[in-house]
Amino acid sequence: MKPILHGLVSEESLASFIVGLIPERRNDPLKKLLFEILKRYGGVDVSAFKRAGQNRTLWEEISKINSSRNKVVHEAAKAEPGEAELAIDVAKAVLRELFPSVISKTGLHTHERLWVCGKKH
Repeated sequence: MKPILHGLVSEESLASFIVGLIPERRNDPLKKLLFEILKRYGGVDVSAFKRAGQNRTLWEEISKINSSRNKVVHEAAKAEPGEAELAIDVAKAVLRELFPSVISKTGLHTHERLWVCGKKH
């Protein structure tokens, strides 16, 4: 989500500042504000978006992945079967569905390898 939010703020120093404020806690008021910015200006409702065939929202999946990652990295816990595949599938959804939608909404488009372009052609 950080690259998407970064792209919505045109002033580089402000973008870095805002991205640095992204909350870790689930019910942080700043998270609600950032989600609303993505919804209004990026055309993506992160709090409601679900991958095809999934019961959980993408944000719930991201939170689960983050929690699992933290246990593996900081507590030397063993990863559960399927967690890596889930992380890859979620990353694909962000890069293939959410990111292009936000880019398009801001008047840009992508080329191969997610190269962002603002030229009209």
